[in-house]
Amino acid sequence: MKREENLLFGLYAWRVGLLNRDQISSVVKTMRTGTDVDLGRSLTKRGVLDVAQSDALWAFTYAQIARTGGDARRALGLVPMDEEIKQVVMGSLLAHAVPPSGGDPPTLRLPDAREAIEEAGSEEPAGDEPPEVPPE
Repeated sequence: MKREENLLFGLYAWRVGLLNRDQISSVVKTMRTGTDVDLGRSLTKRGVLDVAQSDALWAFTYAQIARTGGDARRALGLVPMDEEIKQVVMGSLLAHAVPPSGGDPPTLRLPDAREAIEEAGSEEPAGDEPPEVPPE
């Protein structure tokens, strides 16, 4: 399971009301570690979701990824989010870009993800600056 897929799954669960703000924030922050867990299975084991909800969310997640040509980061940018959740998601994406060893960060197409996320929030009045991602 890729982190972006899990992030999408969690965001969709939040958007349809299966996760609350605290739960989605916790899920997204957990994804910073880049773990390869199945978020649906994890939330089902904890009793947050049932199997049918998890299966439906995964089907929708994969359908949305397919709709964006297989680009999960682009699909992330299409999910409507408020500023707080956007910053948490961007923090998760940025945290993965810096290797724990302190070496040079890998090449990452982060501007594409940032653009997509910013475009999703373009319903705000013109002239607003995009949110700054706080340093870790």
